[in-house]
Amino acid sequence: MSVITVREALRAAMDEEMARDPAVVLIGEDIGPYGGAFGVTRDLFAKYGAERIWETPISENSFTGLAVGAAMLGVTLFFDASWFVDVRYTLSATERQTGNYASTFSNPNGQDGTLING
Repeated sequence: MSVITVREALRAAMDEEMARDPAVVLIGEDIGPYGGAFGVTRDLFAKYGAERIWETPISENSFTGLAVGAAMLGVTLFFDASWFVDVRYTLSATERQTGNYASTFSNPNGQDGTLING
């Protein structure tokens, strides 16, 4: 059995799924040519390009909203939130998850089959 790092396992899983399904996209900060804050997305931009690797602005609140909205519309995506290791950024983004996504179910006729894994 080979030993790999968590970073390598994540990269391999994203690569495998993106190769399997051409509709899968990856969004996050610094995930393009730079390869992500911790190198998790290294080489994926060269392989899949800007069509499927979406660089986001430095605004955790905004790109979390983008990810939640895209998932609710049926887009299959990986959401790279590397900077969420700092609680200040995490708390900023929770409004999109708790305020927007969660309230969908309490709205009249709000039927959403979105699967969000964290």
